[in-house]
Amino acid sequence: MQKLAGRRNGRDRPRDELRTDIEIAADLVEEFKKTSALRTWGWMCIADGTPQVVPPVALL
Repeated sequence: MQKLAGRRNGRDRPRDELRTDIEIAADLVEEFKKTSALRTWGWMCIADGTPQVVPPVALL
């Protein structure tokens, strides 16, 4: 058990930092936010067990 506890499992390493030296196009950022919100909405529907045919207008 001590061998397992002593092993590096990735959680003790520093996290990667976001790069600030690059420019990301605003439309790509907006598209990412939109798809992320839709994905979250979809998983919330699955977790709740409520079937939804169309996402809310705010997410479209």
